[in-house]
Amino acid sequence: MYLIKKLTFITAIMSTLFAFDGMSIGYDGSKFQSATFHNNQLIYGIDFLHANVSSEIENEYCQNYDYYGNCYNYYTETEDISLSINIFIPRIGYKMPGRSSGKISTYNQIEAYLVFPLVSIDVGEGGETDEMVEVIEDIVDVMGFRISKNISYNFNEQLSIIAHVGFNLTIGDIDNDIVDGAIGGRLGMTYTQLSLKFNL
Repeated sequence: MYLIKKLTFITAIMSTLFAFDGMSIGYDGSKFQSATFHNNQLIYGIDFLHANVSSEIENEYCQNYDYYGNCYNYYTETEDISLSINIFIPRIGYKMPGRSSGKISTYNQIEAYLVFPLVSIDVGEGGETDEMVEVIEDIVDVMGFRISKNISYNFNEQLSIIAHVGFNLTIGDIDNDIVDGAIGGRLGMTYTQLSLKFNL
């Protein structure tokens, strides 16, 4: 059932992917990280996140023992361990126009998103990583909703700046053969964001 919801969500985004009359770029205080396409009152987009961690671990083994069982000759082996995560976050939402005055307009916005993680772990030869990958993907595999009040200042017909103030709710659960039972969780937080919007 969860897979069907995901496929429906992606289909809804792809069906409108090449139809838009504007695009906005969001700034969250540290970087430009979100591109959103506008098609009348409908909004959609996709975000991407990549993370990679690598490390070298040295293991020391005894090669020769003396008569008393003490090691007098050691050798070391170096193992390379790496973890790579690619996260895709498709989003779709709807804008509900509010009051306007001169160059300033307001609207309410509701947005839903899904998080698709792709995890790769390399621990060298003979390492079993399938279970670890499954657990990590299950933890990161979440969905969420964002509700915001937006105020737009229109410089002209083609350029405007938008201030977003809203609430973000993320919902996830872990339910697989590795974890005994099901674990669910929610994380909610307020957020602010500035966006530059370009209209066609």
